[in-house]
Amino acid sequence: MGAGVPSGRVVAVRARLSDEEVSVGSGVLVSDRLVLTAAHVIAEPGGRVLGPLEVRLSGSARWWPATVSWADLSDAMDVAVLRVGAEGDGWEPPALPPVRFSRLTGLAGQVDCEAQGFPRSLKDGEERVRDHATGPVNPGVDEQGRRYDVLIREFPAEPPPRSGQSSPWSGMSGAGLFADGLLLGILTLRTGGFGERRLRATPLRVLAADAAFRDALTGGRPLALESVELHRLFTETIDDWGDSPALLLHPLRAVVGFYGRHDERRALTSWCVPSTEPATRVPGTTAKVQALTGPGGQGKTRLAEQVCADLAAAGWVAGFLAADATTDQITILADTNTPVLIVVDYADTRHDQTHALLRILRQRTAAPVRALLLARSASRDSGWWAQLRSQFPDLCATVEPRPLPPLQPDGTRADAFHHAAIDLATVWARTDSTADWPTIARRLPAPRDLDANRYALALTLQMAALTALLQAGPRPVEASAGDDVADVLLGHEQRYWTASATARGLAPRFPDVLLRWAVVTAALCGAADRAEAVDTVGRLADLREEPPASRLTLAEWLHHLYPAADDRYWGALQPDRIAEHLVSHTLTAGSDPYPQLATDVLATARPRQLTQALIVLARAAAHQNGVPALLAGLLTQPPISSAVTQLPLHDLTAILDAFPNFSLRLTDTAATLTGLTIDQLRRNTDQPPDLARQLNNQSVRLADL
Repeated sequence: MGAGVPSGRVVAVRARLSDEEVSVGSGVLVSDRLVLTAAHVIAEPGGRVLGPLEVRLSGSARWWPATVSWADLSDAMDVAVLRVGAEGDGWEPPALPPVRFSRLTGLAGQVDCEAQGFPRSLKDGEERVRDHATGPVNPGVDEQGRRYDVLIREFPAEPPPRSGQSSPWSGMSGAGLFADGLLLGILTLRTGGFGERRLRATPLRVLAADAAFRDALTGGRPLALESVELHRLFTETIDDWGDSPALLLHPLRAVVGFYGRHDERRALTSWCVPSTEPATRVPGTTAKVQALTGPGGQGKTRLAEQVCADLAAAGWVAGFLAADATTDQITILADTNTPVLIVVDYADTRHDQTHALLRILRQRTAAPVRALLLARSASRDSGWWAQLRSQFPDLCATVEPRPLPPLQPDGTRADAFHHAAIDLATVWARTDSTADWPTIARRLPAPRDLDANRYALALTLQMAALTALLQAGPRPVEASAGDDVADVLLGHEQRYWTASATARGLAPRFPDVLLRWAVVTAALCGAADRAEAVDTVGRLADLREEPPASRLTLAEWLHHLYPAADDRYWGALQPDRIAEHLVSHTLTAGSDPYPQLATDVLATARPRQLTQALIVLARAAAHQNGVPALLAGLLTQPPISSAVTQLPLHDLTAILDAFPNFSLRLTDTAATLTGLTIDQLRRNTDQPPDLARQLNNQSVRLADL
């Protein structure tokens, strides 16, 4: 784990005591105009500011005036918040992603940290030279947890300062202490008794608990603190969602405020933090694993995201397991000294990660660890859930997956529609300034058929609100009264594709229909890296004769179009159900159908791409009429049919689990895939329960033929 100080955040701070004397320190830029530093650099113990304050970005020669927004000179804090200059003064902060605040949550010591600042021991004439202070920090040095001590690896060779002399480290005070790119604390002073070998820092965790500090830094909003040790386990927050209207509906973006689901929210929170009173304890609260199921768009991810937010506010580490989290990273959970909730979305397709996580849950940890598994189905016939019950009976045998019921909003569906429209309009107005979107949202009439069953799906209701909002604006797309709201939304999304392609010089050379096919390809099978992305778009019929540079340009456009929350090169259109609608209509029944696209793209696909594509199509088959026939035909075409026989057992199981529960058109196909799993299970004799279950499933499917 590296330390990683973003160089653009390193700041020199000085207070002019006189024309010839200054107090010099360091600081860290945490927003466009806010700097954190050590309070003793800029003020006397009584609180009086030492003199005119100035800050300078590292690498720049210009000093800028600053004022104190907040300061606490107590030994426990010794931190100040400075505001640089004033609006319109020409200050241009470096372009940096938002700073990420953090805390230590584990038991293990030797966590690598780094600070960069301007110590007295390094001078170039009258100017201080930026230097690095690196070394491990150990949690638990202070029983009250109000300080971190950094054990410096390389320290000045000067003799210890005598009384009244300043330390060679003088000037480093106020530097930001970073661990793995996360801001962990603010250096304040040397730790007594250790010479120059040990520096003290005030933890961000301590500062975040101070209401006055939060007022100065965030306007009073809570400060989200990531776990230094565990943050790579979790899906990263996406800072730039781009201009896609569809991504307003992404559950992790949480544009529409959370409403309803009081019982489910309370039950999941009580499972993680059970009541101490037996009479009020929720059944199942001693289990370490829970499974939540429901169709795509029902609200599983949004509910889990809200529970994570609730628990994080209570001091837990909570989030969604990253798709690229390794087994070694998952193993770090065993060291946690802080309660953890880890949500596994699409748990039915993440065999290795889920099994690694449950192996950790078998261990005794210093703090509770809970795993919430989300999937579209977890019946006893589902292969992924049956495998967990078989291999982890101590954790899963008594757990009954909870189907998530349709959303019952507070008030009527019309209330929920208008609530969603106003929230969506508020955020969309930051992207599109051509209309007064909140006013349009308040005037929208609710659909007359809101009592229809399809609006029980949370995504459908919110998609109707978004589509109505966009259609009521200055640039509606052409649509008829009976058009599916997903098609209307995709019409607006097509404008986003075209505008983005034009800005990157792709349009009009690549027409709209080709852009659509490229988006479908990314949603269907994805790409792990740039080379795979270039190869994948090159399989499209209209690009086979294009030079490599053109394929690269299109692959890079897709990379920037939809953000990926992990290390994959391509993200995809979201939410899933909208992507499945686009894939289905492009392959089967759209205005510009390309039924051969799946065959073209998958004929030479890597096993991971093939598995992902078959899962996407199997899920779409549950709500898109043309897909079952397409999927059945695809699995009989060589070389795809032969490639499927080479997939590992857990991939075959994931594909089968994604099949709709009832589909006459896919009965024969499901039987064929079940036969492949049986062949592999017979060669692997250490899983007799799984073999027996698949033999039973096969007998049922053959009886249906």
